[in-house]
Amino acid sequence: MKRIALIATLLAAATFNTAQASDACVWACLAMKTKAALDADPVLKPFDIQVKATDTYDVKLSGSVDEGEQMAQAGMIAEAIKGIKFVNNDIMPKN
Repeated sequence: MKRIALIATLLAAATFNTAQASDACVWACLAMKTKAALDADPVLKPFDIQVKATDTYDVKLSGSVDEGEQMAQAGMIAEAIKGIKFVNNDIMPKN
């Protein structure tokens, strides 16, 4: 599934000029690195947290977790990814 997303992103980037394509690849890599870091965290792994990159080196987190602490933890993990300038944390805690 991750390969399909990467291939789709790269194909979409091919329609832009070289600078835009390069940026689109960087944004896709930032999103993939963030998702991998969230999935590697044993506390957050059980939750389906979605990560989307924007065109300004920002990422948006969405989904739901059990507690606010988990939401904050996801935000801190995303902020630690080199290259990300801003994290829009839209994760909803159930409690």
